[in-house]
Amino acid sequence: MTVHSHSEMTGRLIREAAPDPLIAAVLGEITWNDHADALLWMAEGRLAARLADDWTSHQADVDADIANCQENLQSLLRGRNQETVRRDRFYEESAREDALNLLQREAQAALKQCEALQDTIAHDFGRRTRDRVLGTASSGDTVTKLDSRLGAERMKLVQIRDEYERTMSALSERESRNQAFIASGNATAMETIKGFGHRRFELFVASLLERDGYTIERRHGGPGDEGADVIATDKLGARVVVQCKHTSASMAKNVIGADDVHKFNGTARPEHRATLAVMMTNGWATDRARTFAGRHDIIIIESSALQRLAEYGESIRERIAPIRENAS
Repeated sequence: MTVHSHSEMTGRLIREAAPDPLIAAVLGEITWNDHADALLWMAEGRLAARLADDWTSHQADVDADIANCQENLQSLLRGRNQETVRRDRFYEESAREDALNLLQREAQAALKQCEALQDTIAHDFGRRTRDRVLGTASSGDTVTKLDSRLGAERMKLVQIRDEYERTMSALSERESRNQAFIASGNATAMETIKGFGHRRFELFVASLLERDGYTIERRHGGPGDEGADVIATDKLGARVVVQCKHTSASMAKNVIGADDVHKFNGTARPEHRATLAVMMTNGWATDRARTFAGRHDIIIIESSALQRLAEYGESIRERIAPIRENAS
């Protein structure tokens, strides 16, 4: 039986079942295209309902992940987690919560469109035929786009979870290394560093470079040093020039300003042939100083980064290698 024969049979059965002769007469004018449009419109409605139902289980996963983020953030804020990577865990949890909330908003917008599509089919069935006559029928475009959008949100959820697992695994490994370094007795607390004088701080910075495999050419500054307190080279010949800025507990935190960076930029490479120009402090730099340093490839190692080097044994190479790679 052909499609048109099936349509004619369906139309005849409907007309015979119609209680009103007038209705039966109008039904007799229905064409195959009308049947096709009606079936396609109903199929879109069912698919929209299916998409909404399918997302329900994923929505539960998103809700559970967001709740987990919030619980972890509260635990970190209460200070129950005293890990050395606590700050990084807090950042990762916050970033994951933001990503999940964005995913949830985008998915909810798509679900509202699914509901609107179903409502349109239920209350404005004739619009499908009118759209076809006017040449504006969607031919399933709307529901297909919704399927793509919700599919993309499902993929995002998988990616967020995978990235979170990788990051947390890396942080756990780093925590183990940090704790091993602390247990070794080689850690230097930031409170101890605050008690250093300027010369002792310069010698300490030189010792960090030496610990990580650099050959020291200058261990401390002095008259005529032109801003270079410590100079070291690595096995590949990279020349690291460091200006040290120490602050005691009673001094202001922001000890590196834009003028300091400007002056160091004028001597680090022209005078000292620096491959890598570094400013290191147990305090902080101003925003303007960071901006200027970023424009001129000057690395600023501030209090939090110095803590990782001194207390947790992380390598200074991890701080300066990205700049070198960009320069090359």
